[in-house]
Amino acid sequence: MDVLIRKRGSFKAKVTHFEKYVANLENTYPDKIVSDRVAFLDLETRYERFSQVFDEFELVQNEIEESCDLASVNSQYEEREIFNDAYFRLIAKAKSFLADDSVVDNVKKVVYVLAADIEKMYRMVWIDPRQRCLLRILWRDSPDEDIEVYELNTVTYGTSSAAFLAIRCLYQLVIEFEEVSPLVANTIKNHFYVDDVLTGGDTIEDTLSLANELCKVLKGGGFLLRKWVSNEPSILKEIESADNNGVVDIGCMENNKTLGMRWNGEGDHFFFSIGNQSSSKVTKRIVLSEISQIFDPLGLLSCCVILVKIFLRDLWLEKLDWDDALSQQLYTRYLQIRNDLRFLNNLKIDRKVICKNAKLVELHVFSDASSYALGSCVYIRTIDNHGNIFVKLLCAKSKVAPLKIQTVPRLELMAAVLAARLCEKVRQSMEIEFNSITFWTDSTIVLGWINTSPHLLQVFVANRVNSIQELTNIENWRHVRTQDNPADCVSRGMKPQELLEFEMYWSGPDWLRESIESWPEPLVVSRSNELPELKRVVVANTSTLDSEFIDLSRFSNLTRLERVIAYCIRFINNCRRKEDERLSSSLSCDEISHASLVLARLSQRQSFSEDLVTLSKQGQVSNKSKLIKLHPFLDENGLIRVGGRLNNSDYVYEKKHPIVLCSKHVFTRLLFAREHKRLLHAGPQLLLAVIRENYWPIAGRSLARKVFHQCVICFRNCPKEISPVMGDLPKRRVTPSPPFYVTGVDYAGPFLIKDRQGRGCRTSKAYIAVFVCFATRALHLELVSALTTEAFLATLKRFVGRRGKPAQMYSDNGTNFQGAYNELSKLADFLQNNANSIVEAIENKGISWSFIPASSPHFGGLWESGVQTVKYHLKRVAGNALLTFEDLSTLLIEIEAVLNSRPMESFYLVIPLI
Repeated sequence: MDVLIRKRGSFKAKVTHFEKYVANLENTYPDKIVSDRVAFLDLETRYERFSQVFDEFELVQNEIEESCDLASVNSQYEEREIFNDAYFRLIAKAKSFLADDSVVDNVKKVVYVLAADIEKMYRMVWIDPRQRCLLRILWRDSPDEDIEVYELNTVTYGTSSAAFLAIRCLYQLVIEFEEVSPLVANTIKNHFYVDDVLTGGDTIEDTLSLANELCKVLKGGGFLLRKWVSNEPSILKEIESADNNGVVDIGCMENNKTLGMRWNGEGDHFFFSIGNQSSSKVTKRIVLSEISQIFDPLGLLSCCVILVKIFLRDLWLEKLDWDDALSQQLYTRYLQIRNDLRFLNNLKIDRKVICKNAKLVELHVFSDASSYALGSCVYIRTIDNHGNIFVKLLCAKSKVAPLKIQTVPRLELMAAVLAARLCEKVRQSMEIEFNSITFWTDSTIVLGWINTSPHLLQVFVANRVNSIQELTNIENWRHVRTQDNPADCVSRGMKPQELLEFEMYWSGPDWLRESIESWPEPLVVSRSNELPELKRVVVANTSTLDSEFIDLSRFSNLTRLERVIAYCIRFINNCRRKEDERLSSSLSCDEISHASLVLARLSQRQSFSEDLVTLSKQGQVSNKSKLIKLHPFLDENGLIRVGGRLNNSDYVYEKKHPIVLCSKHVFTRLLFAREHKRLLHAGPQLLLAVIRENYWPIAGRSLARKVFHQCVICFRNCPKEISPVMGDLPKRRVTPSPPFYVTGVDYAGPFLIKDRQGRGCRTSKAYIAVFVCFATRALHLELVSALTTEAFLATLKRFVGRRGKPAQMYSDNGTNFQGAYNELSKLADFLQNNANSIVEAIENKGISWSFIPASSPHFGGLWESGVQTVKYHLKRVAGNALLTFEDLSTLLIEIEAVLNSRPMESFYLVIPLI
């Protein structure tokens, strides 16, 4: 529906897809003006008999004409029936945009209440002129005049679409003012019930401001608020109010002023007004008419109304027509109910359920069920700043138990579902953030079901438990005694005169108004296997019968197993032979070989059963078989052997076509273990090679390694070395710095060198000074002619001149050479004796020198590794050859270049740039 604001401020309503529906109406309903005139004349005849009704109808009709809501159609229009009420039922099926009983829920939390209603709400909405032909009626002021055709200009009460069109126009204000005035938009959206508004505020100023803004917004849409009512006189003085004796109807229909729940502003309480009814003949129609006086959207009278619902169920079971008299039993019951309902007129229910200055607001939901009905009550528990506790009934709901007989636990579960849904509706309708929500039930079975996974329960119970677990937190469910459960009176019913004095229904159990320590102790939920309605667990006890005559897993030695099989075969053969032909001597080689073939056939039957069947029927295995690459075939003994192309070779048959075995079978494992010992604990490769002379085990390489590693003797003779856990690197090693900023130095040698080329040369000793960078592990090599301080300082000068001055130098203190050869001892003595002079000379140049601890060569692992790497290349290039000083210096520079070109990290960790 398109909604537009006209210039004069009123709404204009338009029906969607108007042309399509008019075309359907014209095709479906031809001109029937004759029958319409007959119906109109018949209506006039009825009005003549009831002149009072006609006078009231004529008064309304004249009012519509005077307000321009009705226009006469010119005679040039062809008279035909256009209005089709069935069509409006189609467009009126849309869900109402506004709230229902949540209006009353919301108003129970505010301090100051404000109520009003929109004056002539339907007639404030104009119908699009192009669509007014859908609202044509016949009318004349007197029988002497001609019947004329009129068109209704505004939305008219009585048509099925009236409520939808009017409420949709009201909701248009919500859309337009949602950003400009969100408070007013929220009030229109959530605090209206058709044309009645019931709202309020916590202060007088907020309430007056809301009323003024509400009037302003509604007036902009052509709606005027009248009949203002409030529980605060000062608010009414500021607002123009009609005289209604301080009483306003909530949710009542305009054509029946006896319907509805009423609120008294002066006393700020709800009350009910149920009139006295008397009829000589009580029929189903009269029963429904009188019972419909009870309008209780919050279910506050649920414990009394449930008796009426049960009576209506029994009445429907009688299958009476609408105007048939009730049976004597039902008539007596109804008279008692009708007389008891009058006591509800004495009931006064406080509107406000939340105390002033509440610091804690809790929601407590009780549920109970009986064989007659289900019930649930919702209470609000508030605590003010002084610690005072207030508990008030917010709403309740009752439901008649189904006709199909159900067990009491199932009914209790249905009541729990009712409580969960009622709580969810309250939580969504009330704009309050509750501090906690607690659910109470007196059924321990229901608590057990709620704490059980739905998949373990029967379908009926599982579906409802699933709903409860989706709507609530299972930890919020607690147990309450039946005598302390106020929902018990809802499920069993209570007479109105008893309800007036039943305080627990209105304020909950006594312990709820006390501290939490006085509440019932949490109940230990029954174990799931003790609950009813559990799914039956089907347990099938199966026993696998092995068709083989011997359990191979009981043997750990293949030779013994072969002899057992051989004796079994001999026994079978002896049973078939004559007594003088039976064998009793020791086993022969043929019998043991035959037993080995039997074991191989047994292994294949258990490991390759499908392949055996396929080979026997088709001559080849399927393409999905893991043996397809071996081209297997069946020999004369029914064994699977490897195929291949070695038929023309000189190998024996067993080697050309070995028997296929599965490495996971017991026989294969015993075979590998025996051959491993027979071959004097051979390694995996030799073991596999020998076995493949007669057998072809699948995944044999893995089994050979497994047998070798599991052999205790082999493990002891070839144990695995355990790598020690290395310590953390020194800070100097992991701190980024320029090359050779921190340097370690060590000597390598001595190496023999010759003084010149050719014969008759003399040899002397030389040493290699190895400088290692701590950050990059780069090397600098210098050839030193002697172990003197002067020679080392000269070497250091060459290093500094080419690499730059280091900030820190590290070296060995020489004690790690104790007990070494004579030449190495001299090197150690040199480093130790000349340490002071070297340090003084170095420190004068701004270089700090440090020695590693004594007897701790691992502290110098960096340069020790460098020395080893240098010797690796030096020995492979020079060998035992004698080089001159220049040749050796050149070779060291080449080795230095090679070593410094190494990558700084593992080659396999480098990610290529693609």
